[in-house]
Amino acid sequence: MKINESIMPTERGKKYEDPLDAALKKAKLGEVTGGGSSLSKERKIEWVGVDVELIDLGEGLPFLKRKLIELGVPKGSTLEYQLQDKKIEAPLRD
Repeated sequence: MKINESIMPTERGKKYEDPLDAALKKAKLGEVTGGGSSLSKERKIEWVGVDVELIDLGEGLPFLKRKLIELGVPKGSTLEYQLQDKKIEAPLRD
């Protein structure tokens, strides 16, 4: 996912990665597999990413979206995933 927020890696972990990983594992829907930051030319964080491996997209995507909204993901953030070799980008907030 691409999160439209400029936060440091430690904050990203506390705010998104750790709670998402715990929730996904508890629901047996997947796990967080990584994260990163996109930097501007001035080396400032523009947005952050969190990588998730879902076991079942049908159940996992709605769960992930609800959890991210609950965690306060800002507008402009998107879920980016692949379905049968097709890349899909969907907004997290309407």
